[in-house]
Amino acid sequence: VFGTAISLAVFLTTLWALQATPFAVGIDGYYYAAQIRSYLEKGRFFASDSSWVLYAMAYFSRLGPDIVVMNKIFVALCSVAFFWSASALLRVFASRAIADGFAALLLASSYLQFCRTNFIKNYVGLLFLTLLLRQILRDFLKEPVLQIQLESHRL
Repeated sequence: VFGTAISLAVFLTTLWALQATPFAVGIDGYYYAAQIRSYLEKGRFFASDSSWVLYAMAYFSRLGPDIVVMNKIFVALCSVAFFWSASALLRVFASRAIADGFAALLLASSYLQFCRTNFIKNYVGLLFLTLLLRQILRDFLKEPVLQIQLESHRL
């Protein structure tokens, strides 16, 4: 319940911050919008160095009439996904409530706010990095010797 409440708060506050202006936000805001418009109208991006994140954003943009608004919703949903991935990573070391709290604090950091506003591809990369680290740690900690040693350090 606590995690769901935080997820909703993360989504709403991120969307509220991004919707403070009707314009695209961030350094690459209009670059993403132009790339997606090109993909939707011509079937290809105008720049060939496109990331798979742009494909995801383009498909998501088809759900609504305004590319800029849909990009903002996409970023807000990525923020929720980042919260859950950071919480899962932190649960390797702490209880669920503590992990959710620290994940929420992490999302409030100025760096991540700057990153999700200006560099969406990098932000999604950080999201997947946290998922990868969580999986590596979970698999690594299956060793009984390491588990016993870390149990005494668990929060």
